[in-house]
Amino acid sequence: MLVAAVLVCSGSRAARGDTQDNLAFTTPPNQGQPVEVRIGVYLTNLAQIDELLEQFQVKGTLFARWRDPRLAAKPGENVDRVKLFRPGEIWLPKLEMINSVSPREQHDITITVDPSGTVEYAEVFAVTLSTQLRLRSFPFDSQSLAILVRPLRSPDQPVTLVADSTRCGSSVQLAQWRTLGLDTSIGTATTLENAPPLPQVSFYLRVKRRYIFYVWKVFVPLVVMVMISWTAFWIRLDDHYSQMTVALTTILTVIAFAFSISSSLPRLPYLTLIDAFFLISYLFVFSAILEHVAIHNLLDAKRESTARRFRQFSRWLFPVAYLIINTVVAWRFAA
Repeated sequence: MLVAAVLVCSGSRAARGDTQDNLAFTTPPNQGQPVEVRIGVYLTNLAQIDELLEQFQVKGTLFARWRDPRLAAKPGENVDRVKLFRPGEIWLPKLEMINSVSPREQHDITITVDPSGTVEYAEVFAVTLSTQLRLRSFPFDSQSLAILVRPLRSPDQPVTLVADSTRCGSSVQLAQWRTLGLDTSIGTATTLENAPPLPQVSFYLRVKRRYIFYVWKVFVPLVVMVMISWTAFWIRLDDHYSQMTVALTTILTVIAFAFSISSSLPRLPYLTLIDAFFLISYLFVFSAILEHVAIHNLLDAKRESTARRFRQFSRWLFPVAYLIINTVVAWRFAA
């Protein structure tokens, strides 16, 4: 009985000792000095980019690395052994993605510590993030999708953040976008007045829109429709009915075409390149109608020679002006 009591008491003391050690490891290391945390992001899936809400859904792995001397191997321990821990057993920096629409989903968290006390943290995450999109040159636009990582403001966990370029990358594929790379930037951000700034690492996924769909489905058909309106310039000068029929049919076709593809275009409070292209096409089809009216009035006024010169002038003026104006507008919107 005495031996059993001694064993129970010894076991209780050992359990209390392990608990106290674990609790000690959940406090920040370095005795109040900032802990350098190296972080990286590897993106594996880009689910959606919402131009209207300026949001995107992404999935990937968040990596973090820091050194905790208290977890280093003690004399006599196996120096080749890597220890595994669960969240809550050791101190972890509290990191947040500050531009997330809602808290990120965290899965498959892995925490390992090597004999030197270097902690390797990895988590698979899925999150919806907000970002500023620049769509003036749509559909020939490129975007930088921001992932902003910052520690929570807390006096008991001073940290400094460093981008770990060896663990940054992307393998995302999206039918409408082409990935150009993942850039990193280190800075600070102020969250409260009269409060010291917090370190921040910004990751920017650079993507470029695949515009071929819009070229063949929007630009080419629209150019063909505008050119059809110009065929009226080669109809007999006094055949006003046929000329107006071609022009009015064309403008109605352009309007119907705009409605049919409206669901494929971003709904924005400002004009984009494709919006400007539509407006210019509307104006040129309408101008063709005005040209027919002017020709009709000249013939009524018995000024047939002037009407013929005006018609000859229209045959090359409209195509040249259409090309020049669209080129200038494209250059301005791309700038």
